[in-house]
Amino acid sequence: MNDLPIMFFQVAASAIPTLLIAVAVGIKQGATYAKQYGQLAARGFKFKAMVLGITVAIGLAIAMGEFAALRAIARGSGNSAEVELVFTAIFICFLLIVLEMLAPFAESMTPQNHIRLLTGVSGIWVLFAGYYLLISNGIIPL
Repeated sequence: MNDLPIMFFQVAASAIPTLLIAVAVGIKQGATYAKQYGQLAARGFKFKAMVLGITVAIGLAIAMGEFAALRAIARGSGNSAEVELVFTAIFICFLLIVLEMLAPFAESMTPQNHIRLLTGVSGIWVLFAGYYLLISNGIIPL
């Protein structure tokens, strides 16, 4: 993975903040999962701790991806660990954007169909992550 051009990291360093702004704008638009997330967090202490843990983990993963891209730009080359951190950050941002886009549809669904929708999106996300891991480890050629 050392033959990856530095332009990848330059694009990623500017794309990650842009994607985060898109997520923030989506949250401010009204009917989103962020609102439901806050309502669920008000239920109890254990759930609040879990929500806080997930929120911190997502934030750290995105920040580490951004810092990995900036570090690779500063050094002039990147390694495979930095590539994986950057891809993870971009992937999480895209997942958050997709979830925010689906929120208005989810509100009109029955709870059972809503769970099916979230399970389907999560399943597709896991499949893409697995496909990326197979490519990055050289098992599947690009």
